[in-house]
Amino acid sequence: MSRRQLPNRQHANRRVLAAALVVAGVVTVTPTAWTQFPVERRAVIANLGLLGVSSAAGVAHAETINGEEIVKAPKAPSDFSLDNYKKDNYGKAKKCASLMECEELGAENRLKEFGDPNKMTFEKTVSGARYKDYEVGDASKGVAAVGKTIGIRYRVMRSGKRSTDGLSGAASTIYSKGFGEDDGPKDALLRVKLGDGKFVKAMEEGLIGMNVNGTRRIQVRPEKGLGWKKAGQCAKNIGAIGVVAGLPMGGAQREEDCLNEDLLPQPDDYGEKRRFARRFDESLIVEIQLAEVK
Repeated sequence: MSRRQLPNRQHANRRVLAAALVVAGVVTVTPTAWTQFPVERRAVIANLGLLGVSSAAGVAHAETINGEEIVKAPKAPSDFSLDNYKKDNYGKAKKCASLMECEELGAENRLKEFGDPNKMTFEKTVSGARYKDYEVGDASKGVAAVGKTIGIRYRVMRSGKRSTDGLSGAASTIYSKGFGEDDGPKDALLRVKLGDGKFVKAMEEGLIGMNVNGTRRIQVRPEKGLGWKKAGQCAKNIGAIGVVAGLPMGGAQREEDCLNEDLLPQPDDYGEKRRFARRFDESLIVEIQLAEVK
């Protein structure tokens, strides 16, 4: 495996090892070589307090050996250890002494972040779309109902790989409105009359009963007409691709033809539209903040 193929964790370990060798005085660095170090490696060594401007402070000092100026680090402090360095700079050290304890600690952390996979912590609409409230909101300020015009901020997101219910845990945003993550104003709202079929079906049903100032996640799946994917055989064949590839009988399909651009919410700019065109037929999450009901 080449150096370029090493995973990020191995690269980080190699940088820490290199810094440790310098701190122990095993490796010396010329000023020219120092400027050629990758930025991240210089940061590791600098964070260790090895290279500075004051030798009186016990930092690195310069020596002339065989006519060449060498930057040499002092000996490592007696209480220095890589474990302590990693703990201080890469997060907390593991609090387990055996494999069994580490597995138990990992299970506890997963439970805190993603919830119990055996517990149904979400609700379902009449069509089976899942939803979950993260902030209940204030019903006295308004409740979303059919016939009401609602104003929402939203994020359309991809579910994290470790999510057990399709709603919980970290998720990556494809596009959004009202959070200052797009080119529009931070306080922008999408205002739509609920019940007119303008939202995707999962949202038409999942928004009902939501309180103002509440935050809710709704799972939008492509099947059962819950999402943006058109019903039936909607993708057109592109036979020209097969001809170009030397396979006259071959071809491909334009999945983008299956995207229903009439159903809200929709992305605004070109980049968001391209990202969404590649993901609309997946199971997605729409995170919603209900700002107003009229």
